[in-house]
Amino acid sequence: MYDQDGNTITDMTDYIIHIQFTINKKSHQELLLKTLIDYNKQSYLILGHIFDILNNMYSYFVKKLNSNA
Repeated sequence: MYDQDGNTITDMTDYIIHIQFTINKKSHQELLLKTLIDYNKQSYLILGHIFDILNNMYSYFVKKLNSNA
């Protein structure tokens, strides 16, 4: 047996130990986190696609303005 500091207790007599287990229903936290991660991935993909479209539009208009000048 060990004490709270991790030291061995050598002069211990007979003892009674009480153990209590608390069983909880399965938490939905893991499912929520996976759903959030998937949602964030999809959001970043959509934002990246929108940025590419805007970048292409900007490049197109800059080329048009430079060719007209």
